[in-house]
Amino acid sequence: MGLGSLMGEIDASSAYAVFIGGAVPVISSADFGVVIGGAENTVSNKGAVVIGGDSNVASGHAASVSGGGANNASGSTSSVSGGDFNTASVLFASVSGGTGNDAAGQSASVSGGFNNDATGTSASVSGGSGNNAISLYSSVSGGSNNIASGQFAAVSGGTANEADGESCSVSGGNGNTASLFASSVSGGNTNTASGWAASVGGGLNNAASGTYSSVSGGSDSIASGYSSSVSGGYTNGAEGDWSSVTGGGLNVATGGSATVIGGFSSNATVNYQVAAATVTITGQ
Repeated sequence: MGLGSLMGEIDASSAYAVFIGGAVPVISSADFGVVIGGAENTVSNKGAVVIGGDSNVASGHAASVSGGGANNASGSTSSVSGGDFNTASVLFASVSGGTGNDAAGQSASVSGGFNNDATGTSASVSGGSGNNAISLYSSVSGGSNNIASGQFAAVSGGTANEADGESCSVSGGNGNTASLFASSVSGGNTNTASGWAASVGGGLNNAASGTYSSVSGGSDSIASGYSSSVSGGYTNGAEGDWSSVTGGGLNVATGGSATVIGGFSSNATVNYQVAAATVTITGQ
């Protein structure tokens, strides 16, 4: 048996349902359903609740909408706390505010912002706009148009960054990508960490593609050998395993454990070779 007034509608199948105040609430097939205040709010499942706002719908079992406008909590025990045009569509999903956000993974959450999606299980988006956390426990903390698609992957901010591999991370910057297990990009623009546990600290157009390789900064440099490194400069390459280039420009270390110490257009092609601007020491 429902409790209400002539201002709204409670169908006969909604036992112990109640609405208090507001305009034109609807309670349909919702035992223990509750609408409190607002306008044109609807509950349509057992234990669903809408408190305030307008044109909100709680259609999941024990789902809730706390305010805002045109929000929809359709997943079982899902919730939308405010904002507009937000959707929590699966079990335990939640949206805390903002506009046009969608929590579509089990236990996924969106804390605010605009047009963000958390579609992975236990994925989260904390704010910003156009961000997407796709995989298990993936997260985007802010920024715009960022994607965390690997399991446990994280993007902290920036624009158009992607963390595609498991446990990958991008901390900020623009157009950066971390794509293999535990790889990371700390910032800068259009940098790529595609090796296993590879890292790029910043700069522009740098790539760390070797396992455990790293590029600390600079521009247009590549670390492709196993545990190779480029510390800075421009258009440098550390191609040999354990090779390194400390800076300068147009330097290449192709030998195993070879090193180029700054300068320009120097090559270390022999294993253990050390090359500087005008001095070359050849190892055994």
